[in-house]
Amino acid sequence: MKNIKLALSLFILLAFTTATISAAAAPKWLSGKSTKYPDKDYITGIGQADTLSDAQANARAEIAKVFKVQITQNSKDIQSEKISLSGTEKKTSGEITSEIETKTLTDETLTGTEIAFTFLDKKKNKYYAFAYLNKQKMRTALAQQIETLEETINNSVSEALKNKDLIDKIKGFTKALDTYTQKDALQAKKRIVDPVAVPDIPTGLSYCEIQKKRDEAISNIRFVVLPQESDETKIKETIIERLNKIGFKVEKYLPKKETDYYLLILTYGLDLNALDRGNPQWKFFTWKGTVSITDKEGKTLSSETGQGQDAGITVEQAKEKTVITARKELVQLAEQALNRLIFNK
Repeated sequence: MKNIKLALSLFILLAFTTATISAAAAPKWLSGKSTKYPDKDYITGIGQADTLSDAQANARAEIAKVFKVQITQNSKDIQSEKISLSGTEKKTSGEITSEIETKTLTDETLTGTEIAFTFLDKKKNKYYAFAYLNKQKMRTALAQQIETLEETINNSVSEALKNKDLIDKIKGFTKALDTYTQKDALQAKKRIVDPVAVPDIPTGLSYCEIQKKRDEAISNIRFVVLPQESDETKIKETIIERLNKIGFKVEKYLPKKETDYYLLILTYGLDLNALDRGNPQWKFFTWKGTVSITDKEGKTLSSETGQGQDAGITVEQAKEKTVITARKELVQLAEQALNRLIFNK
């Protein structure tokens, strides 16, 4: 009986000692704080995982989350400003770029982080990692990048204002707007690592001022939309609707005399053909489409092509489904041709 009590006592003592040693061995930085990397100088993150590499990646991801929240909020603030000043909610190419740049610039924050500490909790079989980002180094690097982007914006605007070619003028303003979006994202990052919240001082025209000048240039362009042959698929109406949404005016007919606006002619063609695939239960149709943008002299400035097929139980159903698919695709082709020509996308 005494032996049993002695063994039990030794077991309890051993368990207590092991727990004490384990607790003592756990580093203080697991709390998320480190005297070596104070908050005023560093952004830190703790990651844990079953492997060391995953724990390190998770630690870096924790730092990235800080930037992601700020940059996303900054994008929303910019969007609100555009809507309030322009009085419209249409989605321009610049705003689409903003969504792409937000993700790209957030991912880039991972490259500026370093791993300071790692720890293996043998009892839990878990790895831990402590990552840090030096605010001063990041602040200096971002300031240089922002300065370069501001120079690009000012040069693009200056060239656009001087350019007599209307399409090149719009491309210049578009480049400035896209670069402005990149700069906004960098400034959002800089505010995170800057200890003093200093307002960003504009060095030239604001985003909305540049957008207004581009809209003014766009208003001097007129489109005429023409099918290559008779069209009963309502593709023309859909293309015109899309052009109007972007901000372009569309004329019903080709002008018979000289005009004071820049004329672009958008033509499209659609070929539908029945396809026999040896399946009596289904009917198939193929489609081939082309979209071209020319000037008034007939010079092709931009063009896109596409093709596809669809099926139905009856010939009428198969043809109708193919037309619906082709109409959507042709509108996208028209937008691609437009972006390639005018917005340089």
